[in-house]
Amino acid sequence: MWAMLCASITGDLKAVRSLVAHDPKLIECEYEYFKPLRFAIRENQRAVVDFLLENGANPGYETGNEFVTIGRERGFEDLVLLLEAKRKEQYHVVPEADAVVAAIKGRDVGQVRTLLEKQPDLLHAADEFGSQPLHWAVMTRQLELIDYLLERGADINAARPNGTRPIHLTNGDYNYRGWRDLPSTAIQQHEILIGYLLARGAHYDIATATKLGDLDRVRELLDEDPALDVAERLGDLQIMELILRHQPDFLKRTPDPTPWWSLATPKTPDFAHWLIERGLDPNRPNWLGITMLHRCAAKGDIAMAEVFLNAGADIDAVETDSCCTPLAAAARTGKREMVDWLLAKGANRNIPEDEPWAQPLEWAKRKMHDAIAMLLSH
Repeated sequence: MWAMLCASITGDLKAVRSLVAHDPKLIECEYEYFKPLRFAIRENQRAVVDFLLENGANPGYETGNEFVTIGRERGFEDLVLLLEAKRKEQYHVVPEADAVVAAIKGRDVGQVRTLLEKQPDLLHAADEFGSQPLHWAVMTRQLELIDYLLERGADINAARPNGTRPIHLTNGDYNYRGWRDLPSTAIQQHEILIGYLLARGAHYDIATATKLGDLDRVRELLDEDPALDVAERLGDLQIMELILRHQPDFLKRTPDPTPWWSLATPKTPDFAHWLIERGLDPNRPNWLGITMLHRCAAKGDIAMAEVFLNAGADIDAVETDSCCTPLAAAARTGKREMVDWLLAKGANRNIPEDEPWAQPLEWAKRKMHDAIAMLLSH
């Protein structure tokens, strides 16, 4: 991976070709979300950009027009034109889509109809994030509009650049949150949309089946393809048993796939024991070095933290984003009892030594958790 990223930065096309010939998956390898294409664009390595795109690199992988913005800010106009053309060709990304999106978000079905009747091609047009009208109709939970778009020929399984399809967006996405951005008059249970889309013919994939806890469908899909990519379900014992039956090393994957913002931990301490017994490393970090103990600390979940600490979790592990130890995570989020518990268990209040701003006391002071700051000062 490092060789591929470095070759993309330096423009070493010969090395890139050789690496891809040995392992084609390196086209889309990544480090902290950054892929070879980003680095090649950033450094204006046109030959490498061309090669990557010709061999399947995704020109719309990053959020919005990030690739285009990188090129435009640096004055690489030829690259900008190439990327815009590729995004239009592969994902139908065009500026004209913005008017349709605005009408859908404004819940103005009449305006949507008017726009599509005047410009039928807008049915498949996508905004800068690759979202077509049907994606937005699902995110905004408008059944009448979903019906209208499907009747006009919208693809119920249309994929955005990141691979998500309408059925994956029933609760919104990173930029449009169902719990935050929907009006109170909209459908409040997003699972209704999942059922509706399935009834209309949406592909029922393993991501949706695991989300719904549909054991029969998960079993069916794993029987068909035991190596199928599937997400961890830390709250569902039966789903995890089924996955491990087909993929015994499933819990040994690294890094931890949990997103940086998530505080997900196993549903119960007993389930945590069960997972550890079946291969879950108590020190497994995600791509930012955040471990399960960091999440337990930030949530103030002492019972869960004790399971992982007793299993060998590093009490002083430092993640790379905020340079926090579990003690600092507890101090930052105001979890006084957790701070007491970690100190009693031997947590070092002076780590990281080379980043004093990130030590537990400094986080407590910045977040104005005065009682915790006083505790850490003594």
